[in-house]
Amino acid sequence: DAGAEKLLRQAVAIDQDHLQGLNCLAVLLETATGQFAEAEECYRRAYDIDSTHLPTLSNLAHNLYAFKRDLDGAESVFKRTLLLHPSHAPTLCNYALFLQNERGNIA
Repeated sequence: DAGAEKLLRQAVAIDQDHLQGLNCLAVLLETATGQFAEAEECYRRAYDIDSTHLPTLSNLAHNLYAFKRDLDGAESVFKRTLLLHPSHAPTLCNYALFLQNERGNIA
């Protein structure tokens, strides 16, 4: 939606360190416009601001895996996320599916 994208870009322009704004803009870019590379840039900007921010880590791992197909990069972010947030159920599930589908690691 062009209206939502415009507002999110405005929010990020006003506060370039706004983690929620960067994550929301990235999700919109992925899901509504298919701009996966720009979405990754937003996640990386958010990561540079706070490398422990759970939504950023989770979304970046998903972006690298699902859209960029950077398996090593995605796995690295999955591992970092679980190191910092070991009880985050969505990341546990996503990483398990990643290991099964991409690494053949079922045990």
